[in-house]
Amino acid sequence: MKARAVLEVNLSAIKQNISFLKKMAQGEFLCPMVKADAYGHGMLAMTKLLIEEGIKQVGVVSLDEACLIRKNYSKIDILIFAPLFNKNDLLEALQENVILVCCSWKELKLLAELKKKIRIHLKFDTGFSRLGFSPKDFPKLLAFLKDHPHIKLEGIASHLIAGEELSDKESQSFKQIQLFLELKEKIPNIKYHILNSSGIISQYVNELNFKLGVRPGITLYGIKPKVLIKDSKALSKWDNLALTLSSCLKSQIVALRTLSKGDSVSYGAYWKAEQDTTIATVSLGYADGLMRSFGKKRKVLFRGKKRPIVGTICMDFFMIALQKEDQEVQLGEEVIIFDSQSLSPEEQAENIDTISYELFCSLSSRVKRIYK
Repeated sequence: MKARAVLEVNLSAIKQNISFLKKMAQGEFLCPMVKADAYGHGMLAMTKLLIEEGIKQVGVVSLDEACLIRKNYSKIDILIFAPLFNKNDLLEALQENVILVCCSWKELKLLAELKKKIRIHLKFDTGFSRLGFSPKDFPKLLAFLKDHPHIKLEGIASHLIAGEELSDKESQSFKQIQLFLELKEKIPNIKYHILNSSGIISQYVNELNFKLGVRPGITLYGIKPKVLIKDSKALSKWDNLALTLSSCLKSQIVALRTLSKGDSVSYGAYWKAEQDTTIATVSLGYADGLMRSFGKKRKVLFRGKKRPIVGTICMDFFMIALQKEDQEVQLGEEVIIFDSQSLSPEEQAENIDTISYELFCSLSSRVKRIYK
């Protein structure tokens, strides 16, 4: 049976992106993030590809994600970037040999009570105000770990506010880097990682070298976060980044209607035909991850041309207005929501005042993932 909607994922493009990310990492700790089903691309499929490309560790945000990866891949290191406060969860994490990125005293004290060997990273809040210890707690944390040698510290992490601004020495994120580097001076010979996708690119194009680890996410799929450029050389490097878009979201026409002038479409009758118009119903809706905000003067691709979405997007379908040049349209014909050439995820995201991360992460399991 033909899938009602698919996300086609170009594995060759992702392999090229991984290779380029290794170059941009400059030999530092590299931990691709595969949380949220690898940003909608399929966590297990992406983990498999990363392993094949020589990646040694991946990041997730839940124990369930970590256990699913461990069930399928026994050797790769898995870092959980969220706290676990339940003893049974911690015991399961120990059993699955995952690495905890600890960000609270409660978590550390529970680990101390368990008295079992476990590998951890510590997360510090350098300004994001979300998760992590205060840098002021560093001496106290070192003393605690010294008293509990079964807790093995392997790394230090933090998270950037605006990695795209690293070329500005007055920016908050540059100040975060400086604070993080001060922590690095206190304990050498462990991993330090803070650079996200925008931070990785900003460091690379502006020829900075903080010698810090990286955690790429959206860049794996060819998305190029816009960054603050310090000079024409950096602009040229950004323009020529060897990142290739890897994803295409498509569906199909399942019904055709000929409307007369004044006829309406979909819930609320907000859209009315200004002239006789052929409407095509496409089998993708907000239950699949196509947000209702897509329906406000947004477009998709049909036969390589942009066509407007009309009417309110439904749970399972949306409608487009065909043009006079669209002759002999057949049921089952392809409609593209975004691709790597004519209508990028970034362009669609900007059209609805969001980011490409949200587009990808919103895609539900009803959208079949096809790997090419």
